[in-house]
Amino acid sequence: MKSIKTIIKQIIVENNIEDEVRLVRIDEVWKNKMSYYSDNIQIVKYKNKVLYLKTISPAWKQEIIMQTDNIIKQFNCYLKENLIEKIII
Repeated sequence: MKSIKTIIKQIIVENNIEDEVRLVRIDEVWKNKMSYYSDNIQIVKYKNKVLYLKTISPAWKQEIIMQTDNIIKQFNCYLKENLIEKIII
């Protein structure tokens, strides 16, 4: 007999929605742990370990460019998994 966790993982893989499930986790971390950014920067999408962001101004875009490595490290630390390798604005 399969565990519920195994069945859920199987359903996610079969329906090819892994990135969507990861995006939910990423969005949760974004809003709860990284609120400094979340008021001014919006997550657009997540695909193949790339996080796409949209900023409200050029100043915030520059902030993300300067902090990209730090943001990626923070995300992966909070998520306890290497889900983000690149950020595109």
